[in-house]
Amino acid sequence: MENIRELSVDDVYYNVTTKEFMDLAKGNNFFHGRFNDGEFNSIQSIKNSLNVNSSNCDGHQYFYELGVDIKQVLTEYEYSNNYIISGGENYFHDFKPMFIELYKENSKLRIQNGYFYYDLIMNPEYFEEFNSFLNEKEVVIIGPDYMQEIKLFKNFQVIEIPLRNAYLSKKIVCDKINELNEIGEPINYCFVAGMMSSVIIHEFSKLDKKNSYFNIGSAWDYFFQSSKYNMIKHRGIYNDLVNKYNKNYIKYII
Repeated sequence: MENIRELSVDDVYYNVTTKEFMDLAKGNNFFHGRFNDGEFNSIQSIKNSLNVNSSNCDGHQYFYELGVDIKQVLTEYEYSNNYIISGGENYFHDFKPMFIELYKENSKLRIQNGYFYYDLIMNPEYFEEFNSFLNEKEVVIIGPDYMQEIKLFKNFQVIEIPLRNAYLSKKIVCDKINELNEIGEPINYCFVAGMMSSVIIHEFSKLDKKNSYFNIGSAWDYFFQSSKYNMIKHRGIYNDLVNKYNKNYIKYII
């Protein structure tokens, strides 16, 4: 590309079907990061000192160091069949100057357009297939304490993080993952840990040749429907999922 100012959404984002993505994700050593508005706002905090006092919709603050870590992921990332970064292509236009800057540093940056785990929920057959795959190994969820009550898995544990400012627990999480990786049993790591999720996943993509790492984001919050979980900030898609898919997932809903 001769003129970087002509960068288009198709230079960065690409599409695959849910089935194609799932087939890749079911590999033995897969990594999945996810970047949307929270992550991009965090990158912008590097240059905007006022923004570091702001937070995303879940109350995670845009720490300067977090923005640096997130930007590093995108400047280093290169697509492979066992490492995919996803996000909504609509954010390209909201953050185009930032994408132009990132593309100057990494012309190999490619982002899959979509949100795989919500796509799975909206395709119950695929959801069950992928959940069965996850259950073939031990599942380790990196997330808030309410994830202890999730009904999706038969063999799992939770590395607990705070509901707010999870980034401050990054070292504790990484130390625990390193400890578990020493045990030797293959693990499917599932992150429900806000903006630091893709940072940790990227770090282990350089080190771990055995386990898989998935940035689930907010998708599994759908299953926590009791008033007991009023602390959860459900996304706009939540009511639509409840109306259309509760009949499919009644055994998982809490």
